[in-house]
Amino acid sequence: MDMEMVVFHLMTHSDDAKSSSLESIKYARKGDFEKANMCLEMAEESLSEAHKIQSELMKKESKGSKTEITLLLIHAENCLGNSVTIKELAYEMVHMCMDMQTMHANG
Repeated sequence: MDMEMVVFHLMTHSDDAKSSSLESIKYARKGDFEKANMCLEMAEESLSEAHKIQSELMKKESKGSKTEITLLLIHAENCLGNSVTIKELAYEMVHMCMDMQTMHANG
C-alpha cells in the first residue's frame, strides 16, 4: 500500500474513533448507557487500528526506512492525538452522567 493510502487509513480510523466517542456522550445524556458504552468500545477498536498503522510506520522507520513527512501525515497524526483525547474525555463524561443519574435516583 502506498504512503498516501496508509495516511488516509490512519485518518479514517482516527475520525471513526472521534465520531463514536462523541456519539457516546449523546447517548449518555439521554440515559442510554448501554449504547454509550458500545460507542466507547467502537472508539477503542478504531483507535487500536489507528495505533497499529502508526506502530507499523514507526517500526519501519526504526529499521532505517525513512518516512516522508508530508502535510497529510502531520494532519493524520494530529487527528489521532485529538481522537485519543476526545475518547478519554468522552469516557469521563459518560461516567459522570452515570453518577449523576445515580445521585438523582437516590435523591
